Amino acid sequence: MAGKLNRRKMAALLEQAGLHQQRGEWQRSLEVLAPVVEERDAPAEALGVYSDALRKLDRADEARAVLERALKSQPDEPSTLARMGSLLVDESRPLEGVRLLERAKRALGRDPSVLVHLGFAQLRAHLLDQAQASGEASLQRGGGDEAKLLLAAVKTRKGDYRQAIAMATALEEKTTGPLRAAAASVRADALLFSGEAAAALEVWKGLHASGQVAPGQLPHMAYAAQVAGDAELASRLIEQRMEGRPAVEDRLLFAQIFNLRGKPAEALAMLDGVLAAGAGALTGIRYEVLATRARALRLLGRSGEAREMLDDAAAMPEYVLPRLGARVRIDRGHLAAEEGDFEKADVLFKEALALDPGDPEAARALELTSRKVAWKSELQAGADAQVAAARAEADALGRRFRSRESELDALRRELEHVKAAQAKAEAAADAAKAAVKAALERAQLAPARAVAEELATRELEIETKADDAVERALFGVRDRCPDEVVRLLRVAERTFQKALYIALPAAAVAVLYAGALERALVVLLAERFGAWLDEKKRRQAFLDGAVRERRGSSVTYFNHFVEAFDPGVGVAAPSLGEVERALERRGEPFMAAFVEFLRERYPVPDVYFGELAAFVQWTKERVRDPAAHGRALEVGYEDLRRFRDELLFDFRGKKRGALATLLGATA
Repeated sequence: MAGKLNRRKMAALLEQAGLHQQRGEWQRSLEVLAPVVEERDAPAEALGVYSDALRKLDRADEARAVLERALKSQPDEPSTLARMGSLLVDESRPLEGVRLLERAKRALGRDPSVLVHLGFAQLRAHLLDQAQASGEASLQRGGGDEAKLLLAAVKTRKGDYRQAIAMATALEEKTTGPLRAAAASVRADALLFSGEAAAALEVWKGLHASGQVAPGQLPHMAYAAQVAGDAELASRLIEQRMEGRPAVEDRLLFAQIFNLRGKPAEALAMLDGVLAAGAGALTGIRYEVLATRARALRLLGRSGEAREMLDDAAAMPEYVLPRLGARVRIDRGHLAAEEGDFEKADVLFKEALALDPGDPEAARALELTSRKVAWKSELQAGADAQVAAARAEADALGRRFRSRESELDALRRELEHVKAAQAKAEAAADAAKAAVKAALERAQLAPARAVAEELATRELEIETKADDAVERALFGVRDRCPDEVVRLLRVAERTFQKALYIALPAAAVAVLYAGALERALVVLLAERFGAWLDEKKRRQAFLDGAVRERRGSSVTYFNHFVEAFDPGVGVAAPSLGEVERALERRGEPFMAAFVEFLRERYPVPDVYFGELAAFVQWTKERVRDPAAHGRALEVGYEDLRRFRDELLFDFRGKKRGALATLLGATA
């Protein structure tokens, strides 16, 4: 087919393809350029534009083949070098890409577009200062909006989110097409990292709806969705990206998402794919890989390995950046708190908040550690005051004793002259000795004080373990759990921790956990269902549909759970058993409104509610009141531990407790 097109026709087709690309019509651009690319002497610019469209359609291998063909015929062609360099950066080979772009810069050093391409490559390689210098140089040479976009992206990486949002917004208002979409994506990242995840997700959704989210941007959207609470959308985006060609940066973001979900094992598996890419692929992201892997190891209880990685990360330049530095400080603070060094943890959490004032995890952790530091200081101050008082009393007695001894010496010198004075001096000596004896007896009480201090320390340890267990059980969903339920869980957990030191019947602890479960189900399922009925104006319709029998003004419902929503009956909130039976009978027609409420407010799989009902039934029979269900034996610690573990930490193998599973899906 060589020679079929003349130069004028090729130029016309190239111009037409460029117009399609300006409108983001990448497939149409490929179709227009196909005849040109088939020519043996196709111009390098046509091959370059063709490769651009292939990359936008996530066909990187084909794009590389086209660029290699162009470089074979013209090895030093600057625009081709620039495009190949940019492609290598996208393939997680940032240093190789930067080298090719620097070759292009030597040939076209004053070309603002080459400087912009180089700047974006340097940004991907985390060479932030160099990327900023390239952007500023391009802007001085007329680089215009693309240079401003680069500088906004650099601002985002450096933590200057307010300025980045302002620059990206200005670009969105004045540009169209792919450049406007790119500016919106930069603004979305800056919003996310500044703590406005919901706003960031709305930006991404708008881009996605208009087909302007490139495959490489899906992980950013997934991260925003996870932080904003839409875990289902995040999972769909992860799955979509993993079906394509995920880069190491994509896998790193997915690992961070799994850490947010409290699934550290899946995070480590994703990071294995990052490490498998080799050391070259980690250029510029080694800090985040260390931080992410350390958090997963800490969540798995492998504190020693996590500490080594966090110490390595703390020695790297990224440790001073707002978001990145705060995350590592938070994990180091948690490790310090686990070791009982609350003063160090307090300092680290404060440093994290100084870097990222809006971080909720650092704020909650600081609140806990500050309370423990104050308690420990108060305990230490009391012990120090007692020791100081005892020493002062002993010193006073010593001075008195020495004074009396001096008097005795004087009396002895006059012994031959004054016998009566001797008797007086001996009596004074006896009194002083009695005082010393009393002081010694008081000193013997010191071990008792030590015991008291040990008991106080044990109480502090119980408090710490209980608080940490509740925080771990509610990790990521604490703000969705009613405060009264959190208080009940803490009381139960403290009692459980105390039972590890003293003989305490398992039934005494079990009744506290069961009470917390009952209150949680009443608040989350019964009280919120009542509010939902009022909001939808469907309370009366629900009651009418659940009537078993009417006799005059007297009404009998299908179950007592329904009665709780009839203000005329005036019954108390439904019991644990009534909530369990409501879940079991949710498939019956009169419970249709309840099922609709569950699907709207708790979009977990329907099988979960069946499992929850079975768990509540088991709790009643084995833990809460075994005697009422024909079990003669008392509650044992084996049943108590199983109940506690499923309620708080691992419900039916989900690696999240029953309560956290429900809360984690709350709309």
